[in-house]
Amino acid sequence: MLKKITTAASVIALCALTACGSGSGGTGTGTGSSGGDTITMGFAQVGAESGWRTANTKSIQDEAKAAGIDLKF
Repeated sequence: MLKKITTAASVIALCALTACGSGSGGTGTGTGSSGGDTITMGFAQVGAESGWRTANTKSIQDEAKAAGIDLKF
């Protein structure tokens, strides 16, 4: 159950952060012209003092890799 909750929270976080990126109509530095742009996302974790934090970190790393996101940890 905890893994499902952690995975769902990770997916929501990834979607929310992806929505913050600059698209082709934005004023960001991305070109928006090529479909192969890699998303870079930062992730900070306070520590690994509990099983939940360790599972959350692993989940974020796994989901970012599966989505092709360049994760800066």
